[in-house]
Amino acid sequence: SIIIYFFHGAIEWNEKIGHTVLALNITNNCTKINSYTNGKWLYGVNGIIAECKYNLVEDQKVRASIKIEGSYDFEMTLETENDVFTLNGTIEIPFSTVQYIQVIGHNKREEVTFRTK
Repeated sequence: SIIIYFFHGAIEWNEKIGHTVLALNITNNCTKINSYTNGKWLYGVNGIIAECKYNLVEDQKVRASIKIEGSYDFEMTLETENDVFTLNGTIEIPFSTVQYIQVIGHNKREEVTFRTK
């Protein structure tokens, strides 16, 4: 599983400090989205299951690209050697508040890069 966090007011997930503008949890076959503010997950503890149509395997190379489309909308593209999957989502906390991004679960030998336009 790979989790990508977008934070405001904290450099990592914290129950009492800051906000999680967006949490993307990418598992072997699903992507879940959620946001955390004021002491609660906005879409329940498990989040919204936004996409379940791929079947990733261990050690498979994956590229996740996230395009911010306005204050509340995003498009995530998940690429493997054989497939491309696209997920469109909307959040309730504006992306303009994001101060930090954290990626958990990626291969530490691989580089994580962030681009802004």
